[in-house]
Amino acid sequence: MNPYRIGRRKDRNEEVEQGNDKKIEERFWFRRFQIKFGECPRSEPNQPDLPSLPDFVFADEDLGIEVTRFIRGQGRSGSPLREREEIRSKVIHEAQTLFEAERHQALIVWVCWSGPECPAKREQKALSKEIQRLIACHVPQHDSQCEVNISSELLDTPLLQTHLTGIRILKLRGVQNGFWKWQEGGFVGENINAMQALIDAKNVKVEAYRKLCKTVWLLIVASTGRVSSKLHPEDRLAKTRFRTLFDRVFVYDAFKETVEELQIER
Repeated sequence: MNPYRIGRRKDRNEEVEQGNDKKIEERFWFRRFQIKFGECPRSEPNQPDLPSLPDFVFADEDLGIEVTRFIRGQGRSGSPLREREEIRSKVIHEAQTLFEAERHQALIVWVCWSGPECPAKREQKALSKEIQRLIACHVPQHDSQCEVNISSELLDTPLLQTHLTGIRILKLRGVQNGFWKWQEGGFVGENINAMQALIDAKNVKVEAYRKLCKTVWLLIVASTGRVSSKLHPEDRLAKTRFRTLFDRVFVYDAFKETVEELQIER
């Protein structure tokens, strides 16, 4: 299977996540759900911009649908795991921008981080420049294909040694757009409690929603390309009963492009 093709699929999901307009993001995920779930009305819903109303309203169906993302560890101050992901994405994106401005080459790059610690804000631009410099030193400028592995022994500055364990690079013919990411540490799992906590946080809105809509659904979007949103294959969400005030609760897995309805109890 082509790793470049898989990577680009994830990247499209991440681009939606990183958009500045929350309403555009919600509409994107809702459309994916609408396509995949046959029981969802096919008419055009209203998309109100009031906190007392669900994200999408089908007036003729007396149905409201609330859309939210699954982010592990989300609290009032945000998710530490998501914050780390955003910092790493920023550092690597800056390194890619610097490299491509200088060399005009499209590479496939995986950066291996050394642990959960993130570079301080004052270090981030310097680390991006160090990554760009190191890759430029090890990747030949000719057009032939090649694979380069920069091991920990070749990390030549304290900043690189502190935050990275290595870099893997593929230079392939025909690649038009660079793909720079980091290798993620597999599944985190144990998402049942996190899913229930998310549902609990949304339950408080149902009473207000029912003033407009007789029926209210909750759509949870997961696996959008980040570890903090990934579902574990052994979580067995379908075999767990979740407490909720919503009439139906669905999980849209953005990576698998599947919809799963959760069992609920009141």
